[in-house]
Amino acid sequence: MASTCAERSAGPPARTRHTRRTRRAGRTAPTRRAGHVGDPKATARPAARGEPMGLRAPGRVTVVPAMAAPSDATGSDVQATFAATLVDEWVRAGVTDAVVCPGSRSTPLALAIDSHPDLRLHVRLDERGAGFFALGLALSTGRPPVVCVTSGTAAAELHPAVVEAHHARVPVIVCTADRPPELHGVGAPQTIAQAALFGPAVRWAADPGVPDPAAAGTWRSLAARAAAEAGDGPLGPGPVLLNLAFRGPLVGRPGPLPAPRPAGAPWHRAEGGAGAAALPPWAHARGVLLAGAGAGPPDAVLALASHLGWPGPARPPPGRPRPGPPVVPPPPPRRRAPPAAL
Repeated sequence: MASTCAERSAGPPARTRHTRRTRRAGRTAPTRRAGHVGDPKATARPAARGEPMGLRAPGRVTVVPAMAAPSDATGSDVQATFAATLVDEWVRAGVTDAVVCPGSRSTPLALAIDSHPDLRLHVRLDERGAGFFALGLALSTGRPPVVCVTSGTAAAELHPAVVEAHHARVPVIVCTADRPPELHGVGAPQTIAQAALFGPAVRWAADPGVPDPAAAGTWRSLAARAAAEAGDGPLGPGPVLLNLAFRGPLVGRPGPLPAPRPAGAPWHRAEGGAGAAALPPWAHARGVLLAGAGAGPPDAVLALASHLGWPGPARPPPGRPRPGPPVVPPPPPRRRAPPAAL
């Protein structure tokens, strides 16, 4: 009897406020999924490449809505395939080096460059310095390197090096990543007009837009022409510009590449060139051969001087022995006469 009175005095079990409100409304409490926005147990995670990064607070995830873009479930894979095709065609055209400045929008091309075993990757943090570093690679190898930067002011930082390459006739393939059309004119960060950023300082420029699988048959032609125009185009060696728009998500898995030319040949090859041109009519006259920067390999210059019977360059390149008969020795240094006494 005593135990029964104790049980009655204890009363019903305690209820939480949430339970009382739920029963009063005649419905059950909603179940929150792990990681749901507003869940106090949700933990913030770093944003992956290509997705918007929100403001994070301890124990809370804040989602920042991205601007509307055409939905394409395989868009990132198409972009990865496009970038891998460009890199593969550049290697077939003789490109051996690529300079990459880390950035978000250029992720598809940067990953493709890093994945190719026959391309030497050089990472530089400063875009201005990277441009001039690429010029040095071109002068030392005789082949056009690729320079890859992200969108906005990063692309503008390459302008000094592009102008220098234009006037010095140095071949460089400049690749500037760009945002898709729906992010232009709406205040998106790091978005400027890049299609004609360098004006007449480039030998050739192309703005193919966001990669489209329907245009896959043109991807190899685009890459091969960029290499041909930079190395041996109608206007001579110099910089070319490829303004490449990419849409998020930026990380994808490349699929099968478009079929290449057989035997490792590039899609396009420049005809002629300085070494394949026939000798001009004045080659049978008498003259002096003057060779400056960009004249070509020293052995080829000396061979031409021997073939023409003309005296050649007076100073050999640093680190090379003085060549044979066609070379005129440099004159002895002049001595200044002592100043006359006043």
